[in-house]
Amino acid sequence: MPQRKNLTWGKIPQERVRRFLEVLLYSRNDDRDLLQIEWQEGQRDRYRLFVHYTTKANLVNLMTKIAYPSEKKKAEIQDAIAHLEELQILTDLRSVKTGAKAEKLSFYLDLPSQEPGDIIKYILETKWLKMSPASIESKSNVADAATISGNTNEAIASSNPDYELTADIEQQGDQTIVRWQLKLCGNLVNLTPESIDKIKTLVREITGDKGQNIMNITTGSIIIEFAGTAAGFNRIKSLFNRGELTEIAGWKIEAIEEVVEAIDLSQWRQDIFPAGWQAIAALLNSTQMQLAFGWRSAWEPEIIRGQLVNIAAKSLVLVVALAGETETKTRICLQVHPTPQATNLPANLKLILLDQENNPVLTTATENTTSGFLQLDFKGDVGEPFTVNISLDNDIIGKSFVI
Repeated sequence: MPQRKNLTWGKIPQERVRRFLEVLLYSRNDDRDLLQIEWQEGQRDRYRLFVHYTTKANLVNLMTKIAYPSEKKKAEIQDAIAHLEELQILTDLRSVKTGAKAEKLSFYLDLPSQEPGDIIKYILETKWLKMSPASIESKSNVADAATISGNTNEAIASSNPDYELTADIEQQGDQTIVRWQLKLCGNLVNLTPESIDKIKTLVREITGDKGQNIMNITTGSIIIEFAGTAAGFNRIKSLFNRGELTEIAGWKIEAIEEVVEAIDLSQWRQDIFPAGWQAIAALLNSTQMQLAFGWRSAWEPEIIRGQLVNIAAKSLVLVVALAGETETKTRICLQVHPTPQATNLPANLKLILLDQENNPVLTTATENTTSGFLQLDFKGDVGEPFTVNISLDNDIIGKSFVI
């Protein structure tokens, strides 16, 4: 069987497959609402593990105990499934939907044993090693051509065309590394390795960042994902927003946007915070904190965290405060402050709350405040997603959350 062109066979997908297998092989049907398995005898000393009545979200839940997993986590399950299909281990996959949002999965694993240790060794050593050389040697593989060898953030792909990689902002030394997408008009089959190299070279020139690396290429127009410095990303995005950059290497640009993974606010109650979110005492001075929260009497935040954000060459502080009202409803306060070194917020600054369909729900702006900061106050249900946009001049920064 010819190898699918958009799969890679390094350590990152291998570890995903390992975790996926461990959840299935060590399951004892303890929680039948999340996962049900059934062993069946196959032919010639082969065994079949029938997996049914589960979802990608359920599998992530069993792996991580996260009740409302992000699209990134569900996409990692899809990636493991794609690799096991390619290895001819996973067969007869059925689902209501395709891609990372699939529901009610059922499939078989064709296995040589019922012993978990033997199975994992067989798949990740014997079968996996047979695939690795083909992946390395294939010169026509678009995903391989787009992958920078030696980069620890290995390119990820899936057998389904609607799969997209999502990723966090990372910190490497004193540099903030941002993953972002360049969406081009065109057909993926026309994107040659030469075109990819030219696009990468031009992006590095435009951003002034020689470390900008292509991490993934997917369909849906042509979506090329880069990882590089935040300064480089902000430079190329500003050029696009001002209309000064409309095409690259002969390809019309549809959009340039940061890849953002939704932040799971339920984890904050377990003192688990993403990188960059700090106690506000590290970001604001005592006067700012007193103005922001000292006057409150109606409710007192249980959790407050802040993050430094940069937009249009300005540094600002985004603050998120939470308080549980009932078991299912949470009160949320969003604020944007100047840094302690600045006197006021910049003019034309807007703070916008979007619902899960990206429709504006609440908006406030610099001209509407006299308190020295912007604020939006609202309530939401557990598991409900929302996005907040900070807009200044032609630049927009978006942050997505799940309550």
